[in-house]
Amino acid sequence: MKRRKRCRTNPGVDGQSLVDDFYTSSTSCLLDRTSDWSFDVFQLNHSSNGRPLLHVVLKLFQQHNLMDHFNLDIVKLMKFANLVEEGYHQNPYHNVIHAADVTQAMHCYITQEKIARHLSPLETMIALVAAITHDLDHPGVNQAFLIATSNHLASLYKNNSVLENHHWRSAVGVLLESGLFDHLPMAVRNNIIKQMKSLILATDMTRQQEFYTRLKTHVLSGDLDMSRSEHRHFILQIALKCADISNPCRSWATCKMWSNRVCDEFFQQGDYERKLSLPVTNLCDRFTNKVSSIQTGFIDFVVEPLFKEFSKFMPCAVLTEQLNNMYTNRRNWETILKEEQLLTNNVALTKQLDINSNIEDTAATWACLSDSDSDVYVSCDDSEVDEAPCDITDIHCDIALVAERMDWVDNSASDRRPSLPALPTLLNRQEAYNGRRESFPLIHDNRRTALPQPEPYRALSFDRLVETLTCIDWHLPREKKSSLNLDNLRAEPRLSTLSPNIQTSLITNYLASEELLSK
Repeated sequence: MKRRKRCRTNPGVDGQSLVDDFYTSSTSCLLDRTSDWSFDVFQLNHSSNGRPLLHVVLKLFQQHNLMDHFNLDIVKLMKFANLVEEGYHQNPYHNVIHAADVTQAMHCYITQEKIARHLSPLETMIALVAAITHDLDHPGVNQAFLIATSNHLASLYKNNSVLENHHWRSAVGVLLESGLFDHLPMAVRNNIIKQMKSLILATDMTRQQEFYTRLKTHVLSGDLDMSRSEHRHFILQIALKCADISNPCRSWATCKMWSNRVCDEFFQQGDYERKLSLPVTNLCDRFTNKVSSIQTGFIDFVVEPLFKEFSKFMPCAVLTEQLNNMYTNRRNWETILKEEQLLTNNVALTKQLDINSNIEDTAATWACLSDSDSDVYVSCDDSEVDEAPCDITDIHCDIALVAERMDWVDNSASDRRPSLPALPTLLNRQEAYNGRRESFPLIHDNRRTALPQPEPYRALSFDRLVETLTCIDWHLPREKKSSLNLDNLRAEPRLSTLSPNIQTSLITNYLASEELLSK
Protein backbone atom coordinates (compact mmCIF):
# COMPACT_ATOMS: atom_id res chain seq x y z
CA MET A 1 0.00 0.00 0.00
CA LYS A 2 1.38 3.38 -1.05
CA ARG A 3 2.04 5.67 1.84
CA ARG A 4 0.52 9.16 1.78
CA LYS A 5 3.02 11.96 1.34
CA ARG A 6 3.69 13.67 4.62
CA CYS A 7 3.49 17.46 4.65
CA ARG A 8 6.36 19.40 6.10
CA THR A 9 5.76 22.43 8.31
CA ASN A 10 9.42 23.49 8.37
CA PRO A 11 11.82 24.04 5.50
CA GLY A 12 13.60 20.85 4.53
CA VAL A 13 16.93 20.19 2.91
CA ASP A 14 15.57 21.09 -0.53
CA GLY A 15 14.06 24.35 0.75
CA GLN A 16 10.46 23.16 0.38
CA SER A 17 7.79 23.62 3.03
CA LEU A 18 4.14 23.03 3.70
CA VAL A 19 3.27 26.05 1.58
CA ASP A 20 5.04 24.57 -1.45
CA ASP A 21 3.23 21.26 -1.05
CA PHE A 22 -0.07 23.10 -0.88
CA TYR A 23 0.27 24.64 -4.35
CA THR A 24 -0.62 23.00 -7.63
CA SER A 25 1.86 23.23 -10.48
CA SER A 26 -0.05 25.95 -12.38
CA THR A 27 -0.67 27.93 -9.20
CA SER A 28 2.99 27.68 -8.28
CA CYS A 29 4.03 29.06 -11.66
CA LEU A 30 1.69 32.02 -11.25
CA LEU A 31 2.83 32.74 -7.70
CA ASP A 32 6.44 32.83 -8.82
CA ARG A 33 5.55 36.10 -10.56
CA THR A 34 4.10 37.89 -7.52
CA SER A 35 6.95 40.41 -7.66
CA ASP A 36 6.18 41.29 -11.30
CA TRP A 37 3.68 43.99 -12.13
CA SER A 38 2.39 41.81 -14.98
CA PHE A 39 0.99 39.38 -12.40
CA ASP A 40 -2.54 38.32 -13.39
CA VAL A 41 -4.76 37.77 -10.37
CA PHE A 42 -7.66 36.56 -12.54
CA GLN A 43 -5.60 33.64 -13.80
CA LEU A 44 -4.67 32.85 -10.20
CA ASN A 45 -8.32 32.94 -9.23
CA HIS A 46 -9.10 30.44 -11.96
CA SER A 47 -6.13 28.21 -11.15
CA SER A 48 -6.83 28.19 -7.40
CA ASN A 49 -10.55 27.40 -7.79
CA GLY A 50 -11.64 30.79 -6.51
CA ARG A 51 -9.18 31.07 -3.62
CA PRO A 52 -6.52 33.53 -4.78
CA LEU A 53 -6.17 35.35 -1.46
CA LEU A 54 -5.27 32.21 0.49
CA HIS A 55 -2.47 31.38 -1.92
CA VAL A 56 -1.15 34.94 -2.01
CA VAL A 57 -1.12 35.14 1.79
CA LEU A 58 0.80 31.89 2.19
CA LYS A 59 3.25 32.78 -0.56
CA LEU A 60 4.05 36.29 0.66
CA PHE A 61 4.35 35.33 4.33
CA GLN A 62 6.82 32.68 3.28
CA GLN A 63 8.66 34.95 0.84
CA HIS A 64 9.16 37.68 3.48
CA ASN A 65 10.18 35.05 6.04
CA LEU A 66 7.52 36.27 8.46
CA MET A 67 6.54 32.82 9.66
CA ASP A 68 10.02 32.10 10.98
CA HIS A 69 10.70 35.58 12.28
CA PHE A 70 7.50 35.78 14.35
CA ASN A 71 7.20 32.05 14.93
CA LEU A 72 3.74 31.97 13.36
CA ASP A 73 1.71 28.79 13.39
CA ILE A 74 0.94 27.68 9.83
CA VAL A 75 -2.45 26.31 10.91
CA LYS A 76 -3.43 29.63 12.47
CA LEU A 77 -2.20 31.49 9.41
CA MET A 78 -4.38 29.34 7.15
CA LYS A 79 -7.31 29.81 9.51
CA PHE A 80 -6.76 33.56 9.35
CA ALA A 81 -6.71 33.47 5.53
CA ASN A 82 -9.84 31.31 5.44
CA LEU A 83 -11.73 33.66 7.75
CA VAL A 84 -10.71 36.65 5.65
CA GLU A 85 -11.90 34.95 2.48
CA GLU A 86 -15.23 34.19 4.11
CA GLY A 87 -15.49 37.82 5.24
CA TYR A 88 -15.37 39.16 1.69
CA HIS A 89 -18.74 39.24 -0.05
CA GLN A 90 -19.38 38.19 -3.62
CA ASN A 91 -19.54 41.76 -4.87
CA PRO A 92 -18.68 42.57 -8.48
CA TYR A 93 -15.58 44.52 -7.38
CA HIS A 94 -14.95 44.55 -3.62
CA ASN A 95 -14.37 40.83 -3.28
CA VAL A 96 -11.61 38.36 -2.52
CA ILE A 97 -9.99 38.86 -5.94
CA HIS A 98 -9.62 42.58 -5.26
CA ALA A 99 -8.05 41.82 -1.88
CA ALA A 100 -5.50 39.50 -3.50
CA ASP A 101 -4.78 42.10 -6.19
CA VAL A 102 -4.17 44.90 -3.67
CA THR A 103 -1.98 42.62 -1.52
CA GLN A 104 0.21 41.74 -4.50
CA ALA A 105 0.50 45.43 -5.46
CA MET A 106 1.47 46.30 -1.89
CA HIS A 107 4.12 43.59 -2.04
CA CYS A 108 5.54 45.20 -5.21
CA TYR A 109 5.90 48.55 -3.46
CA ILE A 110 7.43 47.43 -0.19
CA THR A 111 10.04 45.33 -2.00
CA GLN A 112 11.47 48.40 -3.77
CA GLU A 113 14.92 49.34 -2.58
CA LYS A 114 14.04 52.78 -1.23
CA ILE A 115 11.40 51.31 1.08
CA ALA A 116 12.56 47.75 1.71
CA ARG A 117 15.92 48.67 3.22
CA HIS A 118 14.21 50.77 5.93
CA LEU A 119 11.23 48.57 6.79
CA SER A 120 11.31 46.31 9.83
CA PRO A 121 9.76 42.83 9.68
CA LEU A 122 6.91 44.07 11.88
CA GLU A 123 6.12 46.95 9.53
CA THR A 124 6.25 44.57 6.58
CA MET A 125 3.77 42.21 8.24
CA ILE A 126 1.48 45.08 9.25
CA ALA A 127 1.50 46.42 5.68
CA LEU A 128 0.57 43.01 4.25
CA VAL A 129 -2.17 42.32 6.82
CA ALA A 130 -3.65 45.78 6.23
CA ALA A 131 -3.71 45.15 2.48
CA ILE A 132 -5.29 41.73 2.99
CA THR A 133 -8.12 43.09 5.17
CA HIS A 134 -8.51 46.65 3.87
CA ASP A 135 -12.01 45.97 2.42
CA LEU A 136 -13.13 43.16 4.69
CA ASP A 137 -16.92 42.75 4.91
CA HIS A 138 -17.54 45.41 2.27
CA PRO A 139 -21.31 45.59 1.59
CA GLY A 140 -20.95 46.65 -2.05
CA VAL A 141 -22.28 50.20 -1.49
CA ASN A 142 -20.53 53.41 -0.52
CA GLN A 143 -20.68 55.47 2.64
CA ALA A 144 -23.28 57.89 1.27
CA PHE A 145 -25.71 55.01 0.73
CA LEU A 146 -25.25 53.77 4.30
CA ILE A 147 -25.90 57.25 5.65
CA ALA A 148 -28.94 57.82 3.41
CA THR A 149 -30.50 54.51 4.49
CA SER A 150 -29.73 55.11 8.21
CA ASN A 151 -27.61 51.98 8.37
CA HIS A 152 -26.45 50.93 11.84
CA LEU A 153 -22.80 51.23 10.73
CA ALA A 154 -23.29 54.91 9.94
CA SER A 155 -24.70 55.46 13.40
CA LEU A 156 -21.97 53.39 15.03
CA TYR A 157 -19.12 55.36 13.45
CA LYS A 158 -20.95 58.72 13.41
CA ASN A 159 -20.84 59.06 9.62
CA ASN A 160 -17.04 59.32 9.68
CA SER A 161 -15.09 56.86 7.48
CA VAL A 162 -17.89 54.37 8.06
CA LEU A 163 -16.68 51.60 5.78
CA GLU A 164 -12.98 51.93 6.64
CA ASN A 165 -13.70 51.78 10.37
CA HIS A 166 -15.82 48.71 9.80
CA HIS A 167 -13.08 47.05 7.74
CA TRP A 168 -10.56 47.66 10.52
CA ARG A 169 -12.89 46.35 13.26
CA SER A 170 -13.63 43.28 11.15
CA ALA A 171 -9.91 42.69 10.65
CA VAL A 172 -9.28 42.87 14.40
CA GLY A 173 -12.08 40.39 14.95
CA VAL A 174 -10.56 37.95 12.46
CA LEU A 175 -7.12 38.25 14.11
CA LEU A 176 -8.61 37.54 17.52
CA GLU A 177 -10.66 34.60 16.26
CA SER A 178 -7.76 33.00 14.42
CA GLY A 179 -5.33 33.60 17.28
CA LEU A 180 -2.55 34.38 14.81
CA PHE A 181 -0.79 36.87 17.12
CA ASP A 182 -1.82 35.45 20.48
CA HIS A 183 1.75 34.39 21.28
CA LEU A 184 3.11 37.91 20.74
CA PRO A 185 3.49 40.39 23.63
CA MET A 186 0.50 42.62 24.33
CA ALA A 187 2.43 45.77 23.42
CA VAL A 188 3.29 44.33 20.02
CA ARG A 189 -0.30 43.30 19.40
CA ASN A 190 -1.58 46.75 20.33
CA ASN A 191 0.98 48.33 18.02
CA ILE A 192 -0.13 46.05 15.18
CA ILE A 193 -3.80 46.97 15.68
CA LYS A 194 -3.00 50.69 15.93
CA GLN A 195 -0.93 50.82 12.74
CA MET A 196 -3.44 48.65 10.88
CA LYS A 197 -6.17 51.14 11.74
CA SER A 198 -4.13 54.07 10.42
CA LEU A 199 -3.33 52.25 7.16
CA ILE A 200 -6.88 51.03 6.48
CA LEU A 201 -8.45 54.40 7.28
CA ALA A 202 -6.08 56.00 4.77
CA THR A 203 -7.93 54.21 1.95
CA ASP A 204 -10.97 56.46 2.50
CA MET A 205 -11.49 58.22 -0.84
CA THR A 206 -12.83 61.31 0.92
CA ARG A 207 -9.30 61.85 2.25
CA GLN A 208 -7.67 61.53 -1.17
CA GLN A 209 -6.87 65.23 -1.48
CA GLU A 210 -5.46 65.32 2.04
CA PHE A 211 -2.86 62.64 1.38
CA TYR A 212 -2.06 63.93 -2.10
CA THR A 213 -1.35 67.42 -0.73
CA ARG A 214 0.86 66.05 2.04
CA LEU A 215 2.83 63.87 -0.36
CA LYS A 216 3.29 66.71 -2.85
CA THR A 217 4.49 69.00 -0.07
CA HIS A 218 7.03 66.42 1.15
CA VAL A 219 8.27 65.76 -2.38
CA LEU A 220 8.74 69.45 -3.11
CA SER A 221 10.56 70.06 0.15
CA GLY A 222 12.45 66.76 0.02
CA ASP A 223 12.13 66.28 3.76
CA LEU A 224 10.97 62.66 3.77
CA ASP A 225 13.37 60.70 5.93
CA MET A 226 12.76 56.96 5.74
CA SER A 227 14.78 56.43 8.88
CA ARG A 228 11.94 58.03 10.86
CA SER A 229 9.08 55.72 11.74
CA GLU A 230 6.36 58.35 11.14
CA HIS A 231 7.67 59.00 7.64
CA ARG A 232 7.85 55.29 6.88
CA HIS A 233 4.29 54.89 8.08
CA PHE A 234 3.16 57.77 5.86
CA ILE A 235 4.80 56.17 2.83
CA LEU A 236 3.07 52.89 3.68
CA GLN A 237 -0.23 54.77 3.72
CA ILE A 238 0.53 56.18 0.27
CA ALA A 239 1.60 52.75 -0.96
CA LEU A 240 -1.66 51.18 0.23
CA LYS A 241 -3.69 53.97 -1.37
CA CYS A 242 -1.85 53.46 -4.66
CA ALA A 243 -2.32 49.70 -4.44
CA ASP A 244 -6.04 50.16 -3.82
CA ILE A 245 -6.54 52.27 -6.96
CA SER A 246 -3.88 50.64 -9.16
CA ASN A 247 -6.29 48.94 -11.57
CA PRO A 248 -5.88 51.61 -14.30
CA CYS A 249 -2.13 50.95 -14.13
CA ARG A 250 -2.44 47.28 -15.05
CA SER A 251 -2.32 45.93 -18.59
CA TRP A 252 -5.21 46.93 -20.83
CA ALA A 253 -6.97 43.56 -20.61
CA THR A 254 -6.80 43.50 -16.81
CA CYS A 255 -7.66 47.17 -16.52
CA LYS A 256 -10.76 46.71 -18.65
CA MET A 257 -11.98 43.79 -16.55
CA TRP A 258 -11.55 45.72 -13.31
CA SER A 259 -13.25 48.79 -14.81
CA ASN A 260 -16.30 46.81 -15.85
CA ARG A 261 -16.49 45.22 -12.41
CA VAL A 262 -16.31 48.46 -10.46
CA CYS A 263 -18.90 50.12 -12.71
CA ASP A 264 -21.18 47.11 -12.31
CA GLU A 265 -21.01 47.63 -8.56
CA PHE A 266 -21.70 51.35 -8.97
CA PHE A 267 -24.70 50.70 -11.19
CA GLN A 268 -25.95 48.04 -8.79
CA GLN A 269 -26.02 50.64 -6.02
CA GLY A 270 -27.87 53.00 -8.36
CA ASP A 271 -30.52 50.33 -8.89
CA TYR A 272 -30.90 49.97 -5.13
CA GLU A 273 -31.30 53.73 -4.74
CA ARG A 274 -33.89 53.84 -7.51
CA LYS A 275 -35.92 51.05 -5.88
CA LEU A 276 -35.77 52.87 -2.53
CA SER A 277 -36.82 56.17 -4.15
CA LEU A 278 -33.52 57.77 -3.14
CA PRO A 279 -31.58 60.27 -5.24
CA VAL A 280 -29.32 58.24 -7.53
CA THR A 281 -25.63 58.93 -6.91
CA ASN A 282 -23.93 60.65 -9.83
CA LEU A 283 -21.63 57.79 -10.86
CA CYS A 284 -24.18 55.08 -10.05
CA ASP A 285 -26.79 55.81 -12.70
CA ARG A 286 -26.41 53.23 -15.46
CA PHE A 287 -28.63 55.29 -17.79
CA THR A 288 -26.50 58.44 -17.77
CA ASN A 289 -22.95 57.09 -17.30
CA LYS A 290 -20.57 55.06 -19.41
CA VAL A 291 -17.62 52.98 -18.23
CA SER A 292 -15.28 54.92 -20.50
CA SER A 293 -16.29 58.32 -19.13
CA ILE A 294 -16.07 57.11 -15.52
CA GLN A 295 -12.61 55.65 -16.02
CA THR A 296 -11.32 58.66 -17.93
CA GLY A 297 -12.33 60.99 -15.11
CA PHE A 298 -11.00 58.61 -12.46
CA ILE A 299 -7.58 58.50 -14.12
CA ASP A 300 -7.42 62.26 -14.68
CA PHE A 301 -8.46 63.41 -11.22
CA VAL A 302 -7.50 60.57 -8.85
CA VAL A 303 -4.94 58.12 -10.22
CA GLU A 304 -2.56 60.23 -12.27
CA PRO A 305 -1.85 62.98 -9.70
CA LEU A 306 -1.10 60.54 -6.89
CA PHE A 307 1.03 58.17 -8.96
CA LYS A 308 3.06 60.98 -10.48
CA GLU A 309 4.00 62.31 -7.05
CA PHE A 310 4.72 58.82 -5.75
CA SER A 311 7.01 58.14 -8.71
CA LYS A 312 8.85 61.39 -7.98
CA PHE A 313 9.50 60.19 -4.45
CA MET A 314 10.47 56.67 -5.49
CA PRO A 315 11.65 56.38 -9.10
CA CYS A 316 11.68 52.69 -9.98
CA ALA A 317 10.88 50.29 -12.81
CA VAL A 318 7.54 49.27 -11.29
CA LEU A 319 6.16 52.80 -11.09
CA THR A 320 7.48 53.60 -14.57
CA GLU A 321 5.64 50.58 -15.95
CA GLN A 322 2.51 51.59 -14.08
CA LEU A 323 2.57 55.12 -15.50
CA ASN A 324 3.11 53.82 -19.03
CA ASN A 325 0.17 51.44 -18.66
CA MET A 326 -1.95 54.22 -17.22
CA TYR A 327 -1.31 56.56 -20.15
CA THR A 328 -1.98 53.75 -22.63
CA ASN A 329 -5.22 52.83 -20.90
CA ARG A 330 -6.21 56.50 -20.75
CA ARG A 331 -5.85 56.80 -24.54
CA ASN A 332 -7.84 53.59 -25.03
CA TRP A 333 -10.68 54.81 -22.85
CA GLU A 334 -10.69 58.16 -24.63
CA THR A 335 -10.94 56.41 -27.99
CA ILE A 336 -13.83 54.27 -26.77
CA LEU A 337 -15.54 57.34 -25.33
CA LYS A 338 -15.33 59.20 -28.66
CA GLU A 339 -16.73 56.18 -30.51
CA GLU A 340 -19.59 55.90 -28.04
CA GLN A 341 -20.37 59.60 -28.32
CA LEU A 342 -20.33 59.37 -32.12
CA LEU A 343 -22.67 56.38 -32.00
CA THR A 344 -24.97 58.19 -29.59
CA ASN A 345 -25.09 61.24 -31.85
CA ASN A 346 -25.90 59.08 -34.87
CA VAL A 347 -28.70 57.33 -33.02
CA ALA A 348 -30.09 60.65 -31.81
CA LEU A 349 -29.94 62.07 -35.35
CA THR A 350 -31.72 59.02 -36.75
CA LYS A 351 -34.48 59.32 -34.17
CA GLN A 352 -34.87 63.02 -34.94
CA LEU A 353 -35.16 62.30 -38.65
CA ASP A 354 -37.82 59.68 -37.93
CA ILE A 355 -39.72 62.14 -35.76
CA ASN A 356 -39.53 64.82 -38.45
CA SER A 357 -40.74 62.34 -41.06
CA ASN A 358 -43.69 61.34 -38.87
CA ILE A 359 -44.51 65.01 -38.30
CA GLU A 360 -44.53 65.67 -42.05
CA ASP A 361 -46.73 62.63 -42.67
CA THR A 362 -49.14 63.74 -39.95
CA ALA A 363 -49.29 67.26 -41.38
CA ALA A 364 -50.06 65.86 -44.83
CA THR A 365 -52.78 63.66 -43.32
CA TRP A 366 -54.43 66.61 -41.58
CA ALA A 367 -54.25 68.61 -44.79
CA CYS A 368 -56.02 65.80 -46.63
CA LEU A 369 -58.62 65.26 -43.93
CA SER A 370 -59.42 68.97 -43.78
CA ASP A 371 -60.77 68.77 -47.33
CA SER A 372 -63.58 66.45 -46.15
CA ASP A 373 -65.55 69.48 -44.91
CA SER A 374 -66.73 70.14 -48.48
CA ASP A 375 -68.71 67.44 -50.23
CA VAL A 376 -67.50 66.20 -53.60
CA TYR A 377 -69.76 64.58 -56.13
CA VAL A 378 -68.91 62.80 -59.35
CA SER A 379 -70.93 61.31 -62.16
CA CYS A 380 -71.64 57.64 -61.74
CA ASP A 381 -73.87 56.49 -64.49
CA ASP A 382 -73.87 53.08 -66.10
CA SER A 383 -71.56 53.95 -68.94
CA GLU A 384 -68.91 55.29 -66.63
CA VAL A 385 -69.10 52.16 -64.52
CA ASP A 386 -68.58 50.01 -67.56
CA GLU A 387 -65.70 51.96 -69.04
CA ALA A 388 -63.52 53.10 -66.15
CA PRO A 389 -61.82 50.68 -63.77
CA CYS A 390 -63.05 51.20 -60.27
CA ASP A 391 -60.56 52.05 -57.48
CA ILE A 392 -61.41 52.44 -53.84
CA THR A 393 -60.03 55.98 -53.75
CA ASP A 394 -62.38 56.89 -56.65
CA ILE A 395 -65.45 55.81 -54.71
CA HIS A 396 -64.93 56.06 -50.98
CA CYS A 397 -62.24 56.51 -48.36
CA ASP A 398 -63.60 57.26 -44.91
CA ILE A 399 -62.08 57.20 -41.46
CA ALA A 400 -63.05 53.58 -40.84
CA LEU A 401 -61.02 52.42 -43.82
CA VAL A 402 -58.04 54.49 -42.69
CA ALA A 403 -58.29 52.93 -39.24
CA GLU A 404 -58.20 49.45 -40.79
CA ARG A 405 -54.92 50.36 -42.46
CA MET A 406 -53.28 51.68 -39.29
CA ASP A 407 -51.25 48.49 -39.06
CA TRP A 408 -49.13 49.95 -41.88
CA VAL A 409 -48.21 53.03 -39.83
CA ASP A 410 -45.28 52.97 -37.37
CA ASN A 411 -46.32 54.78 -34.20
CA SER A 412 -43.22 53.77 -32.22
CA ALA A 413 -41.95 57.36 -32.22
CA SER A 414 -45.00 58.57 -30.27
CA ASP A 415 -46.37 57.15 -27.06
CA ARG A 416 -49.69 59.07 -27.13
CA ARG A 417 -52.86 58.07 -28.85
CA PRO A 418 -53.56 60.39 -31.80
CA SER A 419 -56.88 62.20 -32.01
CA LEU A 420 -57.43 60.86 -35.52
CA PRO A 421 -55.81 57.94 -37.28
CA ALA A 422 -53.04 58.84 -39.72
CA LEU A 423 -53.02 57.79 -43.34
CA PRO A 424 -50.68 54.97 -44.29
CA THR A 425 -47.14 56.25 -44.81
CA LEU A 426 -46.89 54.37 -48.09
CA LEU A 427 -49.40 56.74 -49.69
CA ASN A 428 -47.90 59.79 -51.35
CA ARG A 429 -49.54 63.19 -51.26
CA GLN A 430 -51.54 62.69 -54.48
CA GLU A 431 -52.79 59.28 -53.34
CA ALA A 432 -53.67 60.73 -49.94
CA TYR A 433 -55.61 63.49 -51.66
CA ASN A 434 -57.48 61.00 -53.81
CA GLY A 435 -58.23 59.00 -50.68
CA ARG A 436 -60.05 61.82 -48.88
CA ARG A 437 -63.39 61.20 -47.26
CA GLU A 438 -66.35 61.64 -49.59
CA SER A 439 -70.07 61.37 -49.12
CA PHE A 440 -71.62 58.09 -50.20
CA PRO A 441 -73.22 57.61 -52.67
CA LEU A 442 -72.21 60.27 -55.21
CA ILE A 443 -74.72 62.09 -57.46
CA HIS A 444 -74.68 64.43 -60.42
CA ASP A 445 -75.52 67.75 -58.79
CA ASN A 446 -73.78 69.62 -55.99
CA ARG A 447 -76.19 68.99 -53.14
CA ARG A 448 -76.21 66.23 -50.53
CA THR A 449 -79.12 63.80 -50.55
CA ALA A 450 -80.02 61.09 -48.11
CA LEU A 451 -80.37 58.47 -50.83
CA PRO A 452 -78.58 57.97 -54.15
CA GLN A 453 -80.32 59.23 -57.27
CA PRO A 454 -80.38 56.64 -60.06
CA GLU A 455 -81.97 57.31 -63.41
CA PRO A 456 -85.73 57.71 -62.85
CA TYR A 457 -87.81 54.59 -63.09
CA ARG A 458 -85.06 52.53 -64.64
CA ALA A 459 -84.85 49.02 -63.30
CA LEU A 460 -81.55 47.28 -63.01
CA SER A 461 -81.25 43.67 -63.87
CA PHE A 462 -79.65 41.30 -61.36
CA ASP A 463 -76.49 41.02 -63.46
CA ARG A 464 -76.27 44.79 -63.64
CA LEU A 465 -76.67 45.04 -59.88
CA VAL A 466 -73.94 42.44 -59.32
CA GLU A 467 -71.61 44.31 -61.66
CA THR A 468 -72.31 47.57 -59.82
CA LEU A 469 -71.64 46.04 -56.44
CA THR A 470 -68.44 44.53 -57.79
CA CYS A 471 -66.99 48.02 -58.24
CA ILE A 472 -67.55 48.86 -54.56
CA ASP A 473 -64.68 47.36 -52.57
CA TRP A 474 -64.77 48.43 -48.94
CA HIS A 475 -61.33 47.21 -47.89
CA LEU A 476 -58.33 47.24 -50.20
CA PRO A 477 -57.76 48.55 -53.74
CA ARG A 478 -58.47 45.93 -56.35
CA GLU A 479 -55.79 45.35 -58.98
CA LYS A 480 -58.15 43.51 -61.38
CA LYS A 481 -61.95 43.68 -61.40
CA SER A 482 -63.46 40.27 -60.78
CA SER A 483 -67.05 39.21 -61.41
CA LEU A 484 -69.46 37.93 -58.78
CA ASN A 485 -71.88 35.06 -59.09
CA LEU A 486 -74.49 33.51 -56.87
CA ASP A 487 -72.06 31.02 -55.38
CA ASN A 488 -69.64 33.73 -54.36
CA LEU A 489 -72.40 35.79 -52.84
CA ARG A 490 -73.54 32.86 -50.74
CA ALA A 491 -69.97 32.18 -49.55
CA GLU A 492 -69.25 35.77 -48.51
CA PRO A 493 -70.21 37.08 -45.02
CA ARG A 494 -73.22 39.29 -44.62
CA LEU A 495 -73.08 42.81 -45.95
CA SER A 496 -73.24 44.22 -42.43
CA THR A 497 -69.82 42.73 -41.71
CA LEU A 498 -68.22 44.35 -44.73
CA SER A 499 -69.12 48.01 -44.31
CA PRO A 500 -70.07 50.58 -41.66
CA ASN A 501 -73.60 50.69 -40.31
CA ILE A 502 -74.61 53.85 -42.17
CA GLN A 503 -73.43 52.45 -45.46
CA THR A 504 -75.26 49.17 -44.78
CA SER A 505 -78.47 51.09 -44.26
CA LEU A 506 -77.98 53.07 -47.46
CA ILE A 507 -77.30 49.97 -49.54
CA THR A 508 -80.26 48.16 -48.03
CA ASN A 509 -82.55 51.05 -48.91
CA TYR A 510 -81.03 51.17 -52.38
CA LEU A 511 -81.78 47.49 -52.98
CA ALA A 512 -85.28 47.83 -51.57
CA SER A 513 -86.08 50.72 -53.89
CA GLU A 514 -84.79 48.79 -56.89
CA GLU A 515 -86.93 45.82 -55.94
CA LEU A 516 -90.05 47.99 -55.73
CA LEU A 517 -89.28 49.57 -59.07
CA SER A 518 -88.82 46.23 -60.72
CA LYS A 519 -92.26 45.14 -59.55
